[in-house]
Amino acid sequence: MCKDISSLPSLKFNLLAFKEDTHPKEIQIPRESYIKEKGNGKCQLMLNPNDMQVGARYDESYWIMGDQFL
Repeated sequence: MCKDISSLPSLKFNLLAFKEDTHPKEIQIPRESYIKEKGNGKCQLMLNPNDMQVGARYDESYWIMGDQFL
């Protein structure tokens, strides 16, 4: 149940271009980009987990950053 969307924060991510980078870039996603009010007190989370290892090397993980980041 979704009671008060306006109380949700922006999501903040610190991203590195390479593992060796020492200066991450902070990316913020406003709540309007990651949650959507559906009506009747219901909301839909607009982020999806990705547990597939397509293209990743053994013991390596990554995120696919889609529409919310564009």
